[in-house]
Amino acid sequence: MNMPIQQSQTQTGANPLPTILAIWAEVLKQPAQNEQADFFDAGGNSMLLIAILNLIHERLDREISPAALVHGITPARLAELAA
Repeated sequence: MNMPIQQSQTQTGANPLPTILAIWAEVLKQPAQNEQADFFDAGGNSMLLIAILNLIHERLDREISPAALVHGITPARLAELAA
C-alpha cells in the first residue's frame, strides 16, 4: 500500500504568515490581534515559544533559533525569519 508523502504546507517562496498565524492561534488558544502582536503580552511563555518553533519547523520546514527573536516575538517577525 502506498502512503501519501506529507508535504510542507507552503511552497518555496510562499508567504509563511498565514501558517504562522494558524500556529499562533493553535498554541496560544487565541488568534493574534494583528501581525505585530507581542507573544508575551498574548500570554506566551518559554514553553509555548518552543512549541511554536517546533510547529514552524514541522509545518514549514524552517528552523528558527530562539536567539533570533531578541528583537521581539510577533507573527510578522516569525514569518520574516521563516521566509
